[in-house]
Amino acid sequence: MRRSHPFLARAGTWTTLCVPSLILVLAGAAEAAEEGTPTSPGLIMAFALVMGSLLLLRRRWPLPVLLTTTGLATAQMIAPVWLSDVGGLAVAFAVYEVAVQADRPASVRASVFSGVALAASGPLSGRPEMAEIMVKTPIFVAVAYALGRASRLRAQHAAALEERAALVELNLATDRERAALVERQRLSRDLHDSVLQILFGANARAVAAGQRLAVPGGCDHRAVAEDLTQVVDLLERASGELRALVAGRRELAPSNLSLVLATTIDTVRRQTLSPAVPVVLEAPSRLPELPPGAGPDVAAIVREALRNALEHAEATRIVVRVDTCPLVIEVEDDGRGIGTADRPSGHFGLETMTERAVRLGGSLELDVPPGGGTVIRLRLDDQQASQPQAS
Repeated sequence: MRRSHPFLARAGTWTTLCVPSLILVLAGAAEAAEEGTPTSPGLIMAFALVMGSLLLLRRRWPLPVLLTTTGLATAQMIAPVWLSDVGGLAVAFAVYEVAVQADRPASVRASVFSGVALAASGPLSGRPEMAEIMVKTPIFVAVAYALGRASRLRAQHAAALEERAALVELNLATDRERAALVERQRLSRDLHDSVLQILFGANARAVAAGQRLAVPGGCDHRAVAEDLTQVVDLLERASGELRALVAGRRELAPSNLSLVLATTIDTVRRQTLSPAVPVVLEAPSRLPELPPGAGPDVAAIVREALRNALEHAEATRIVVRVDTCPLVIEVEDDGRGIGTADRPSGHFGLETMTERAVRLGGSLELDVPPGGGTVIRLRLDDQQASQPQAS
């Protein structure tokens, strides 16, 4: 917004304040210069100067100035010495300022009082020439009040618009901060579910190669070469995933649930050190089709559950079980499980899995059966899947 110089702003304020007083003085001078005026020109100018001086105070004390100008104007109309229309004009300016500053009830009462007082001055003066004044002055007051109220409403509307604009700007700033936070959380989830997991697998392969090299009496060079080849492959894949994340063009998982589960199981087994641990898929022959965009989240949840079971729970058997009415995906292992006291509330993997489940419109459950092991259960609403597809 472009703002004026403070000196220009003060000059504009003083100009607006002094214009009515200047108009009164000029009106008084014009009447004093007319020929045949029954009132002394000096008296007219003195009255105009007094009224003009009072109007200079109208912004600080609007109601007292209105009452004072009304009293003086009524007195000069009732007095036997004819003055001029300067009094009614001064009252009109004062009424305008009251209508701008005071609330509606107070401004209405003050304006009606001024109009009635000026209108009643005609009969009280007893002079027939006051009939014109009786008609003009109430009209001046009514027009001045209407203009004042319109100016007040316009100022209130402008203030409301400024307040709304400030609120919109605040909301935009809040939305930008929220969008930045959501983007950071998304990047954290994607890094955890892709790049970091691949790097963990590469690190495990490198550790295994080092352990083989440290075996006394020689080592299996072919196994070491395979481990190092896996390390190189995983690092290249991590680099590709990182570039894709930066470019915002990660490959989306398919929407066919059978293909999602099969691809995820195969990927996790290739990236871990436990390819011999059986991962059994128990599912109907026909599985539902996932909604568009749901494949990546379902794959990430299942992938994280499988990695936890293979790398942390020391499981010897894992079962991925699917029920379709409603759609429930379970990952159950026979590992050492997670005790109630051992469940970390701030565990990033569990948090991201829960966030993804909520984003899918479902829920995530973590159970520890009495016989040991862990069950990660993803429940999806019936509306989250379409008609079944052949497995």
